[in-house]
Amino acid sequence: MKRLTCIILALALILAFASVGIAAGFKSETLNSVAVVYCIGEQPNGDIKGGQGTGFFIGKSGKSPEYLVTNYHVVSSYIDNKDKTRADGTELSGMIYVFYENDVYEEAYFVDGNKDADLALLRVNKPTDKRIPLKLMKPTKKIVGKPVYAIGYPDAAEIVNMISIYGKDDATVTSGTVSRLSTESGKGRRMIQTDAAVNEGNSGGPMVTEEGYAIGINTMGVNTAIASGINYAVSVDDLIILLKRNNVLFDEVSSFPWLIVIIAAAVLVILIIAAVVILLLTKNKSKKSVSVGPTTPVVQSLAVQHRGMKVRVSGAVYIGRDSSCNIVFENKTPGVSKRHCLLSYDAASGEYLLTDLGSSFGTFLANGSRITPNVPVRLRSGDSFYLGEMGNMLRVETE
Repeated sequence: MKRLTCIILALALILAFASVGIAAGFKSETLNSVAVVYCIGEQPNGDIKGGQGTGFFIGKSGKSPEYLVTNYHVVSSYIDNKDKTRADGTELSGMIYVFYENDVYEEAYFVDGNKDADLALLRVNKPTDKRIPLKLMKPTKKIVGKPVYAIGYPDAAEIVNMISIYGKDDATVTSGTVSRLSTESGKGRRMIQTDAAVNEGNSGGPMVTEEGYAIGINTMGVNTAIASGINYAVSVDDLIILLKRNNVLFDEVSSFPWLIVIIAAAVLVILIIAAVVILLLTKNKSKKSVSVGPTTPVVQSLAVQHRGMKVRVSGAVYIGRDSSCNIVFENKTPGVSKRHCLLSYDAASGEYLLTDLGSSFGTFLANGSRITPNVPVRLRSGDSFYLGEMGNMLRVETE
């Protein structure tokens, strides 16, 4: 029982620790959702301007995504001049590309945007199997003080890695904690403040929780003589408005820690089961200890001549003066016949059967009542009887 108890309690403890540490650390699978967004756009004065940042795909889990989101300013050189024309009336040129690897890319199209919130919704020509969608989670006050990760392709990566800069493994991950949630004055966009570094090029990448849920879109960092290490992401609250406006399907999870609640409930159930099992095993063990105890039936002669002799009652035990008896009294013992009485044990009831064999002087119970010859009388452990006289007393018991 002790071994079973230890196993059950150990399992409960493992699950309890799992519920605390289940989400610890960065989920590398989130890198399968990010890509480089590259934009070039012709300006009215003839200049060509470009922008590079990060985007991440959104959609329904298990399905190839076709929509991705980035910052408005990453693709603004194209969007802001999209419908403008040259002096000769021809349209200004521009393109947006999504890079999956250095030599694997495709054109993306602007769907909608919110310049004040610095959000742009893009679409590739058809659903892609090169990336997976991220799940969104609206941040609440409970996220303040919790770990987050900013994912993106900072420009510095191109300098230190000349072989590949656009692959998913080239994305950088910076960690930090959420400092506060706020609303930006004048624009009304909801922001997440963090100390997770957001460098140039990270713009448009996701800010994710330990569980791998996107809570924001990396937007800007503050590094001045007055303040540094203060970075911001636009809350997915503003992104969700943009997605719903364009009927884009996406997966959203609750910020309530259901996983921890479920695991805690499982731990509680296991502990309850463990308590019940232990209780039942203890109860059964207690019952066994009550029922087992003494199991050997014996009869003890209290007559002086036998000096406390005990005989086990297995089968028929004859008592009298005859030498064939199991308990033999001396020949001249007053009140005892040659084959005086017979004693046996009924294991089913735990009682003894005492039968007088037609003795001359009779067989008596301890209270002095004489039993009828050849009619068995039931005795319990601890009862006494005597042959003819009280000096020939015997007692039945179990040990």
